[in-house]
Amino acid sequence: MVRLRLQHLSQQKQFSLLPGMNCSAIIEVPSSTALSIPKEALVYRSQKVIAFTYEDGKAKWNEVLIGRDNGEFVEVLEGLKPGQEVIVTNNLQLAHDAPVQIQKIPVVQVKEPKS
Repeated sequence: MVRLRLQHLSQQKQFSLLPGMNCSAIIEVPSSTALSIPKEALVYRSQKVIAFTYEDGKAKWNEVLIGRDNGEFVEVLEGLKPGQEVIVTNNLQLAHDAPVQIQKIPVVQVKEPKS
């Protein structure tokens, strides 16, 4: 939840909006470089957040600490390293060291229109 304090540009005092009045606000959230994974990669087991990674033909159990979530991706604060391959499908019934086969999903790059 966000709470805004309104102040008119030409006046130094605060004021309240009345029903039917409108305003706009720009909310800037500081961001930093973060490791993020698709939300589908997370599995919840025994009150722990788990992400399975692919290593040498096996699924490896990684307990992770998650941070911010935008609905599609989740920030990983601890438990994974950049470059690890995360299993994002058919991971609900996986166990540590279960044999798995990797199926790479092609990445589609969106090109910006020329101006």
